[in-house]
Amino acid sequence: MNSIENGILVIGISGVSNGGKTTLVSLLKKLFKQNVLCYCVGQDTYFKDESDVESDEATGLLRWDELCSFKMDEMCDEVNSILEHLRASCSGAKNEIKAILLVEGILIFHEPNLNCLFHKRYFLTLPYEEAKSRRSKRVYVPADVANTFDSQVWPLYLKHRDILQERHEDLLEIDATCNLSDVLNIIKEDIRSSFWPKQTWPFA
Repeated sequence: MNSIENGILVIGISGVSNGGKTTLVSLLKKLFKQNVLCYCVGQDTYFKDESDVESDEATGLLRWDELCSFKMDEMCDEVNSILEHLRASCSGAKNEIKAILLVEGILIFHEPNLNCLFHKRYFLTLPYEEAKSRRSKRVYVPADVANTFDSQVWPLYLKHRDILQERHEDLLEIDATCNLSDVLNIIKEDIRSSFWPKQTWPFA
């Protein structure tokens, strides 16, 4: 886990498709003290245009759930720009969390230039049936073609999860079937145990 510099805490939230990452970030942001600066960056904003997304040779499906389908250079540039701004705003902070950057997306921990920035990594999980059910109720543009979940989404989720489990001992997996308030409390407690009382408590 990286040490906190200039009072800036960088949190990554990743995991299964439709696990509630964006909703969780939105709710988490509301829990911080008013004097704590908070910025959010979502990976979905950086999807490439459909015409620029490669097809999988085996299935013929567009590779939406792989890192090559995101404009990661642009995402990294935005994250670094925000951090540069926060460093200037929080210069001289000691033992005080003055700013928080929340980054969410299915593959944020697989991009080395992003992954090295995180102080905390959270990974939302779902069992197969629940993940498939949630996916079927979501409207995508472009729409999912037949068998997308079973041929691409779920296998790649398992692959990416297994890689992270081997790579990061500090990865905290959270069951996304839990009530959102319980998930928020898990994250708050993890942050408390990791940084407090060494750092001031950032939550309201």
